[in-house]
Amino acid sequence: MPLTMTQPLRQSQFNMLARINRELNGDFDSKNFGHRALDNRERTASRMQSVSKSVRRSAWPESTVEFRRGETIPHRNSYK
Repeated sequence: MPLTMTQPLRQSQFNMLARINRELNGDFDSKNFGHRALDNRERTASRMQSVSKSVRRSAWPESTVEFRRGETIPHRNSYK
């Protein structure tokens, strides 16, 4: 199956969450996050976001973050 344009960027989302887990001892479960790609053709800009699929609490030492359903984590911006 050929890769679509956003598949490598979607993979970067999971890599980001895995890196937080590995380097910060986090407990992010990538199955609880979807992917959103936003394009602004007038500004020739693209933004990639991880989107929480449910109410969720994620933690790493000394910090806890609560996500509402639909809340986003921006992880890539591209301007040309």
